[in-house]
Amino acid sequence: MIKFETDILIHRSIADVFDYVSDTQNEPRWNSEVVDVELIDDGDNELNCRYRMQRVIGRKKIENLCRVTEYQKNKFLTIKTMAGPTPFTYRYSFEPIGKSTRISLDGKIKDEGLPFNAQPFFASHMIKLGVSNNFQKLKSILESTQY
Repeated sequence: MIKFETDILIHRSIADVFDYVSDTQNEPRWNSEVVDVELIDDGDNELNCRYRMQRVIGRKKIENLCRVTEYQKNKFLTIKTMAGPTPFTYRYSFEPIGKSTRISLDGKIKDEGLPFNAQPFFASHMIKLGVSNNFQKLKSILESTQY
């Protein structure tokens, strides 16, 4: 199991950040691996929402069926794979810091599903770097007046 944590401070309200991140249709805009998201059903008011996520990892195109397993508006959001080759659990936490928002990610990925063969420490470092870069893109989008 590969585990990692990362966070970033975004100069937007917690409602803006949470609403943008929790809308799975936005993920291809800020997550470099995600190329398409298709809603399967919207569950019980966001909780248990299921969607199909297509990603490109390395040069390999993969598809995961994901479900929102925890949801508390403006507090936290947990996404877990239900099927697919790269099992993961991502728990996003949101914390107001003045007029800004700290978003934190606690990630767990089963290493046997990764499309490359790397030592867990190296894989964890590379994944965290990729997620940190995605968070920088998210910050850029949310802090722009264009979003």
